[in-house]
Amino acid sequence: MNDGKRGEVEQFFSILCNHDVNRLLALKTSTGYELHRFKDPSLTKAVIIVDEKISEEPEGGTGKSLVVICLSHIRNVAKIDGKDFDFDNRFAFQDVNWDTEIIAFDDVAKRFDFERLFHKITDGMEVERKGEHRFKIPRDKSPKFMLTTNYVIQTEGVSADRRKVEVEVYPYFGKSFTPREEFGHNLFDEWDTTEWNRFDQFMIDCTCEFLKHGLKTYQHVNLNERRVLQLTAFDFVQWGNDYFKIDGKLNPARIGRWIPKKELFDDFCNQFPDFGKSADKGKFSQHKFTSWLKVYASHNGFKVTEGRQRADVKPERCFFFEW
Repeated sequence: MNDGKRGEVEQFFSILCNHDVNRLLALKTSTGYELHRFKDPSLTKAVIIVDEKISEEPEGGTGKSLVVICLSHIRNVAKIDGKDFDFDNRFAFQDVNWDTEIIAFDDVAKRFDFERLFHKITDGMEVERKGEHRFKIPRDKSPKFMLTTNYVIQTEGVSADRRKVEVEVYPYFGKSFTPREEFGHNLFDEWDTTEWNRFDQFMIDCTCEFLKHGLKTYQHVNLNERRVLQLTAFDFVQWGNDYFKIDGKLNPARIGRWIPKKELFDDFCNQFPDFGKSADKGKFSQHKFTSWLKVYASHNGFKVTEGRQRADVKPERCFFFEW
């Protein structure tokens, strides 16, 4: 019975979304998608819960795993350690059974090969357990997938986008401040009947929101920049933002011009001497800089073309930037 008061998990979800309405709807519909057992062949995605915070050394502890625990109180969840998961291990999914409804990869590593999940997300899966015969779970009976991670899952292309929905977690919680300190006790473990009823009602609300809206998305906060960071370097992204942007938007003065490669390479190395020293030792090259620049451009809405332009007497290798 609904007593009209917000339960602790509802408050917790709002905190994870920094009390942003659109972001909260994305998390609620993602949760509802996982809870609902019907599998629409045109909507087969893995839900990825990822930290919002930009950091060179992600720490975790932001509350992502508690979202999985919420699901486990309603559905049969097979939890898999994402840090050490090996797709080539024939028994990798041995904790999955016929009645498994959700497979949750907890704390997946930076190099997790998401593409190797594609056919399992869309087509069903085969499971082999030690000492038992292999069995196939058909698509309509197969589990849904959720991943939690401190990192950004690196994917490319439309096919990858069709198989994932990503929700960032605001860094309100961490090692220095936990949900227990926020609520005065552990979630789930110290609840009375009233709080459990509020939890059940909120999970039902999440499912209803999914049925009403489908899987909603929102304007990601740092996901794009974090993806570039993982493919390049923290200092490089800082340089790129300073060079190409004004107040967070692309600077038109940088677009539509040929700029010598060496000029940009030297500018970066001069601003970040550690890379300059590495360049002097042959450990950081113009080629590496160019590949990073192309990654940065592709995730920030402009293109990079390479060519030769005449400077004084001889042609000079240059970049051309365009929208």
